[in-house]
Amino acid sequence: MSVVDTATGEEVWADDLRDPGDTYPGGNGLSIAVTERTVTVAGRCGLERWSLTDGGAARPPDRPR
Repeated sequence: MSVVDTATGEEVWADDLRDPGDTYPGGNGLSIAVTERTVTVAGRCGLERWSLTDGGAARPPDRPR
């Protein structure tokens, strides 16, 4: 996966796209969400998040109460 600055066309950062299902088997397919702060890849039973600015690990979302 690569994050590209659309204003300059330059790659900001890149990382291997890992299927959370490899760690948490049982899911089919992936959902990918991009916000102003994070990139999230979610499978049926797991997810991975990156900071949009630097590709570092991002904190998991808060669970609904």
